[in-house]
Amino acid sequence: MESICLNFLFFNAYGKQISSREILKKGKMVLAFYRGSWCPYCNLELKFLQDQLSLLKDKNTTLVAVSPQSTDHSLAMVEKNKFEFEVLTMWIIISLKSWGLCFSFRILYFLIIRI
Repeated sequence: MESICLNFLFFNAYGKQISSREILKKGKMVLAFYRGSWCPYCNLELKFLQDQLSLLKDKNTTLVAVSPQSTDHSLAMVEKNKFEFEVLTMWIIISLKSWGLCFSFRILYFLIIRI
């Protein structure tokens, strides 16, 4: 299986910069994208991932959730749900274009606005 490494440097819910390179020095990484704390489906996914966190840790894997929401919203979500993994805020324009994901997210946001 081929793995793709996305290099990033984002802020976590507490305002600390987190680097993908530093995470990958410790082992593997699972990167979960979510729309924001307002999304009920995303919240269910993150709660499920929290429940599976020990399985990931047993496999030397770090879970990281990434969203375009503000660090304030991320902090409120981390504290409310007692997440034990990093919840990062990404800057969409810079990151998604460099990762080649911009087109997919434009469609996603278009669909959200249209609904």
